[in-house]
Amino acid sequence: MSIFTINKILLPLSLTLTLLSGTESSVVGCSSSLSQESEGCDSQSILTAEKKDIFKINEEKIPSQYIQTNISKELKSIKVNHKGENVIVIRKITDDQKSCPPYCIVPISIDGVKTVGELETLDFLKTLEEKGNSIVFDTRESKYYNEGTIPGALNLPAHMLQEDSKYFNDVLSVLGIKKVDDTWKFKEVHSLLIFDDGLTDDNAYKAIKSLLKLSYPSDKILYYRGGFSMWKDLGLSIYKEK
Repeated sequence: MSIFTINKILLPLSLTLTLLSGTESSVVGCSSSLSQESEGCDSQSILTAEKKDIFKINEEKIPSQYIQTNISKELKSIKVNHKGENVIVIRKITDDQKSCPPYCIVPISIDGVKTVGELETLDFLKTLEEKGNSIVFDTRESKYYNEGTIPGALNLPAHMLQEDSKYFNDVLSVLGIKKVDDTWKFKEVHSLLIFDDGLTDDNAYKAIKSLLKLSYPSDKILYYRGGFSMWKDLGLSIYKEK
């Protein structure tokens, strides 16, 4: 009976996987299919072949068409040991209008709020009419919202959730938040799905942090991190103001 075994000698950062069948063996990864013979195979196993170091970047040798920018607000670069050699991981862009800040990569999780993808977002959209207490918020500025948004989304620019906003109390009322004797009450709050433009937009992050600061239940919020950019790139339908 044929079994897979792992070579007892583990080479640094690689494994040699061998298919044993009787007394003959074939190297896995030599071709797209397994065969008893390796004749005609002129490539190394995909498990042991040296691959081009695409992350090997020297900060001093960035091509002229690129500029270096921050990865996040606090992070400029990191150093990684790759096969015994120090590699500096940076972020390089071609459009200086998209530099960080303000276009910084945002976290995937926000203080207990569930992060979702497109399929979960579609499931949420289907419940908007069924439940009646669910809201999808596009936290980008109105001019971007009007140019196109996810169908079913209402526009709530993140700055409107700041306490110094003249719309602050009105927004809280829409969300079902009531203030009684200087205490916020969340008994009848809505389930929310919140998004912005995507991975380098922090408007959704700001809006969610503002809500959590008010003690809005984290289990009532979903965060679509891919945002409008990912939605559009995937070819999903968008809505434009007429």
